[in-house]
Amino acid sequence: MDDDYREIANIVGLFSHHIDERDFAALAALFSDLTYRSNGIDYAVSGEDDLAIFYERVVDEANVRFAGDPEDAKTVQHQHVFTNLVVEIADDRETATCSYYGTVYAHSARKPHTARWSGRYQDQFRRINDRRLPNGIPPCGQRATVAFRRSRGVERAP
Repeated sequence: MDDDYREIANIVGLFSHHIDERDFAALAALFSDLTYRSNGIDYAVSGEDDLAIFYERVVDEANVRFAGDPEDAKTVQHQHVFTNLVVEIADDRETATCSYYGTVYAHSARKPHTARWSGRYQDQFRRINDRRLPNGIPPCGQRATVAFRRSRGVERAP
């Protein structure tokens, strides 16, 4: 297994760990170089502080929808499971894609452990400053579109 594969697999894995642990600061740091725009929001989100707040709000809102009431929503826990990663590195080794399946499970104090959603994902990556960074939308979950690259960052496309 080469370093490119490992680096890309770690980005996908870290996304799932950070969001499941509600570590929104670490999640924001993973995508700190990106500015997000989405069809679902009418503003851009950038910078680690704003990204952390954004992710927390999106997860909290999803938890209320899942649980059905605000009190039970506070007990919701997630498990993002990504499998069958296939990483394809371009000949120039500057860009890559990673295709995989993702399923998100959730449960709360009142709701049993169940699959909330699943899908097949294809993320793009670009090497910047000798480091692999996402080049498109964040892995599974909040599928925001990035409008422009920041200093160390990447541009992500839908």
